[in-house]
Amino acid sequence: MSPHRHPGPALVVLGLAGALAACGGPGASPAAPGPSASGDAARRVQVVAGDITDTVVLDAAVVSSPTFPLAAASTGRLSIQAPAGPSGADPVVVASVAAPDGSSKPVLLPPFSRVDVWIARSGDMVVAGMPVASATYSGFALRAAIPPEDLTAFTAPATSARGQIVKGPGPADCPVVGVVGLPVTAAGGLDPSAGAGPQVDLSSDPVVVCALPRDLFLLTGMRGLLAIDTATVHAVPLLPSDAVAGDSQRGLVNLVMPDGTVAQRVVELGVSDGDRIQILSGLAVGDTVTLPAPDLGPSASR
Repeated sequence: MSPHRHPGPALVVLGLAGALAACGGPGASPAAPGPSASGDAARRVQVVAGDITDTVVLDAAVVSSPTFPLAAASTGRLSIQAPAGPSGADPVVVASVAAPDGSSKPVLLPPFSRVDVWIARSGDMVVAGMPVASATYSGFALRAAIPPEDLTAFTAPATSARGQIVKGPGPADCPVVGVVGLPVTAAGGLDPSAGAGPQVDLSSDPVVVCALPRDLFLLTGMRGLLAIDTATVHAVPLLPSDAVAGDSQRGLVNLVMPDGTVAQRVVELGVSDGDRIQILSGLAVGDTVTLPAPDLGPSASR
């Protein structure tokens, strides 16, 4: 994931030109201690505890009438409840999934959409996240490919999303209507040969689709950015993103040692909102690191 800045509700078009984005290598390995430094010429920041929401920013393009899957929100037995007519300005419950514990969760058809074909049938056992129908949104949408390293962010439902057209309208709310990928088996595994019908996108590159406001003047092919908020974690160790060099999962920091010298430390990384990043391991709340982040150029130990 290449982190982008996301200050508050506004979507910033430019990406964060920090160390995490600069290093495209798959996870830095431990490096030898850096040169001793008093830290006088370097800015110091402490690891602090805080809450953070994972924000994924993706390059996107405007499409019209996109097809997307309706997914089961839980594991259980599917019951189709409504005909495949188009929805209006409000979501429509078109099915429900009854769990073994007696609870039930709806399958919602987004506004201004229609069901094209049911992949599963009433009475089928389905698993959470499994596509049960293929639908089409009537309008313009942003469609963005999801890099493999960002796929885990989409295991949780998006809490909000915003779209920005490059040199055009936005930012604007852009509700996610679906994540398009391969259909899955009843056991939850990918099944490229599943009989999904002609309306289902069987692309091996998963994409996310969000519905743009209907009052915007748009043309198919316009370029844009899509910022999606997913999981929120609470009271976790955090650092500024530009204090870490590496990729979305692993990186290096300049740790200030008790004697005042500076050494490079490997850290495991978690949720990022573009400005800050969660530290899963390698540092503790109260540890101090220096800025800028370590140099991962040719002279760095790999």
